[in-house]
Amino acid sequence: MEAPLTENIWQVHQDQPVVVLGAGDDWGQPYSCEEWAYTFGLSYPLLDDSGGNVYTLFGTGYIPHNVIIDHQGIVLYSEAGFNSGAIVNVISEALANIDADNDGVYNGMDNCPDAYNPTQEDTDLDGVGDACDNCNNLIFYTGNLNGDDFIDIFDILMLVDIILGHNENE
Repeated sequence: MEAPLTENIWQVHQDQPVVVLGAGDDWGQPYSCEEWAYTFGLSYPLLDDSGGNVYTLFGTGYIPHNVIIDHQGIVLYSEAGFNSGAIVNVISEALANIDADNDGVYNGMDNCPDAYNPTQEDTDLDGVGDACDNCNNLIFYTGNLNGDDFIDIFDILMLVDIILGHNENE
């Protein structure tokens, strides 16, 4: 029976960006939806698929049918039967691609997805993290260089001095 094995997969990955859902129908043969979850100790949600909507999206062959969809909505795995090794491998590979640099920030939100930078520092506020910023944070784009809360000719002159290497305030 795959339900306890699926629960184990969920338990192993529950602190990661993994969502496990179960879908079923023909409840009462012999368990109701609630009895199914209780009997097999499931803590992940079960969907009532009495209309077969979920199964017709992915189901081919026989039950169980397992589907893995990544964070972008791409189906990575869709197979009838229960091959826990294949399922775990696909989940592990997908998780590795979600946070390529293993800094705890998912690629889509990481300002340097290929460089370890858990604090996401971006000194010059250009959207590129300090860990991979090619300009090496030499020029600040905020504009207010002298700190008087106004961007004026004095800020422009200071910027020219910085560019020319004549800034005595560094």
